Amino acid sequence: ANQGRSRAHLRDRTQDIETITLTIVDFHYQILPYHHPNTLMQALFSLPACTAQMLCHGQLTLADGHDAFWERAMVQRLIERTKVIAEPARDPSQNYCVEQPDIITVTLKDKTEITASAAYPIGAPQNPMGQDAIAEKFMALTGHDREGFDRLMTWPEQDDVADFFRSGLQ
Repeated sequence: ANQGRSRAHLRDRTQDIETITLTIVDFHYQILPYHHPNTLMQALFSLPACTAQMLCHGQLTLADGHDAFWERAMVQRLIERTKVIAEPARDPSQNYCVEQPDIITVTLKDKTEITASAAYPIGAPQNPMGQDAIAEKFMALTGHDREGFDRLMTWPEQDDVADFFRSGLQ
């Protein structure tokens, strides 16, 4: 297996993907139960659909959800080629465990295997999002610009927080 190759290695090669194997702990799989989603809510809780979208397009946004990303032909193709393995948690008291990372293995038609793992997702305390990433997510979710985000980040310094939030981010 080729370790350390990134999603960038697969850019423009999704048609070459033969199989995708996703290994996660069982209690994470319980909240992601939809293999073949039919609605936006199911798609957002579908590990195969979200993985396929990320491999095809490098991101998953609200706009993708409104455009029914899970119905796109290439995403559908990859969903069909995805297998999810839900392993019993080694330490059920831990939400994430460095000894039991999530693993993705992509096998190409030429039998090349690309494997990556992550013990902590972006946003976990052990893998915090950077300020720019938080700003990007805020802007994508709210439609506000960076100035609105920067203003929001001043809320702890406000004399009257309730008034601050009532006044909006303009």
